[in-house]
Amino acid sequence: LAQAPHPVLCGGDDDIPYDPSELPPEVSVKAISSTLKALAMQLRNASYNPRTQKEVVVLRMMRPAMLIALIHPCGAVMLPGAKEPADKLRVLARKVARMVQKCGHPDAKFEGFRINNFRGVAKLGFPVRLEELAKKWGRHCMYDPEV
Repeated sequence: LAQAPHPVLCGGDDDIPYDPSELPPEVSVKAISSTLKALAMQLRNASYNPRTQKEVVVLRMMRPAMLIALIHPCGAVMLPGAKEPADKLRVLARKVARMVQKCGHPDAKFEGFRINNFRGVAKLGFPVRLEELAKKWGRHCMYDPEV
């Protein structure tokens, strides 16, 4: 049974899900959509401010690593700026899911873990001429000095 395309989607975007529940989250913790305030009150080192741009619970974890977890209303949990290996991040994300379970959401589950972004930093020991680099690799990169 084919679904009608969403009116906002255009052209060949029929394969892109438009329902937020169909999008794959970083770490899915189900059944907490309307209880962010109660969750922030029950968790230690958690804060919730609905007047900010993003309605999230900010959870500051101290052990085993200094880490910030953002719990979204849809159930997604993000661990921004983490400098831990992937296996340790998985364990930390499972701990966040376990904390949510202990706060009165026994049906919360840890599923769909993935690393979404990765940033690498290197010291080259010499200056990089961005104009020459962009000229040589123009097919693969874009350089705008005014941005």
